[in-house]
Amino acid sequence: MANSGKDSNNSQFFITFDSCNYLDYKHTIFGKVVGETIYNLINIQDAEVDENNRPIEPIFILST
Repeated sequence: MANSGKDSNNSQFFITFDSCNYLDYKHTIFGKVVGETIYNLINIQDAEVDENNRPIEPIFILST
């Protein structure tokens, strides 16, 4: 999770495919993708991205 600036009350949540040791002691990491849904994470990782590493086609999580 990262906010978009001081006092913004906006946030972003990130799903990572691998460990992110550089985030240790800086952010709270929670949750785990399990079971067959791991294939959804692989599909997200394989999505085509632009020069800013943002997906060309929007990716939606419909439920958790």
